[in-house]
Amino acid sequence: MIRPATSSDVQALSHLAMTTYAAAFGHSMAASDLAAHLENQLAPRHIERMINHDTVLVAEINGQIIGFIRFGKLAPAANCAATNDQEVRRLYVASAFQHQGIGTLLLRTALEHADLRDADHIFLDVWAQNRGAQRLYQRFGFVVVGERPFVVESGAPTSCDLIMVRRADRSALI
Repeated sequence: MIRPATSSDVQALSHLAMTTYAAAFGHSMAASDLAAHLENQLAPRHIERMINHDTVLVAEINGQIIGFIRFGKLAPAANCAATNDQEVRRLYVASAFQHQGIGTLLLRTALEHADLRDADHIFLDVWAQNRGAQRLYQRFGFVVVGERPFVVESGAPTSCDLIMVRRADRSALI
């Protein structure tokens, strides 16, 4: 079942986000950088802010949250007029439920949401080494338009994120 997140989901979402992030990316950075990132980005206080600021949809099976997607309005660049561009900010699925269509279901449901459905462009960042996620996004019409370095708390060099976009004139391929 897919449903909107509520404040009662904060602890479960934080735990899911931290566990999933550490499993996927923990090997690519120092333990201290990972700990700092989890605390500064995925601790319960940040999840609460996400729920209050953006749209967060959760995937749930038998009362257990197994994934979520977060999206919201893209902040316009300082030299651009405001648009209705949106951004998918996070898409996490618990390791035990990956490769079962949960990410596809979350993304499809999000793209059907009025905010994303009516957007001129939908942007997202994806780790350059996460080929599975890139294939998922490509199936839904996202294309790579750039890249940016991923900077950890210590400033140590890491890999980069690809910037992908889905334009309003592109139909979903799934």
